[in-house]
Amino acid sequence: MLDTNHPQSEHIFRASGFLDGLLKCSQRMSVVPSAVRADLLPKVLSRIDDMRALAAEHFTKSTAIAPALDELARVFTTLANLGDGNLVADATDGDEPCPACGGDVMKFDAMATIKGQAQQWIILCKNCTSEFSKPFRELESGDGFCTMFI
Repeated sequence: MLDTNHPQSEHIFRASGFLDGLLKCSQRMSVVPSAVRADLLPKVLSRIDDMRALAAEHFTKSTAIAPALDELARVFTTLANLGDGNLVADATDGDEPCPACGGDVMKFDAMATIKGQAQQWIILCKNCTSEFSKPFRELESGDGFCTMFI
């Protein structure tokens, strides 16, 4: 468990917010047309640059963060460019196949097991987001931003 009184806690929480936003963006990018992907990519890369700055200022001892951020940027760029910019289908409702690979789109309510919570749908193409697992795990780890301890 994270010690909220530790001087690094503020930076770990900030990194967690960045990672959460990027995770949600990876899910969204996996089910939208190319035009939306192209619009999201510069925003994603800017957020990754914000994480690089956070790492340079507050996580200087980590050797895992920079390569994981490089990999994350590469995977986002690959996802954005699937279909050579010609994807027109939109599967954000979770009922259509993936616009890029044609595979099944996962749709589930993240709050389904918590009584009284409003639905929070997570919709993604598991195939197209599979490469995100490794860099996200590395960034969340004790060798990364330590967000796994929150």
